[in-house]
Amino acid sequence: MHLRFYSAPREQRHIVRILFIVPIYAFDSWLSLLFFTNDQYYVYFDTVRDCYEGEDARRFCSRSQFL
Repeated sequence: MHLRFYSAPREQRHIVRILFIVPIYAFDSWLSLLFFTNDQYYVYFDTVRDCYEGEDARRFCSRSQFL
């Protein structure tokens, strides 16, 4: 709904970024399971997932202090 009725870009872009954590986290987890036997790739997927999760937590906390 936020992408269909994008009427307040300053507020909604933060909400959309927070909402995108679910598909990105799921896709990265799936890739991690796919390459679980190869530690060389697993480390990179795990690192990217953790960095995105930390960045999203930062966005959520900075956005919630304005409410």
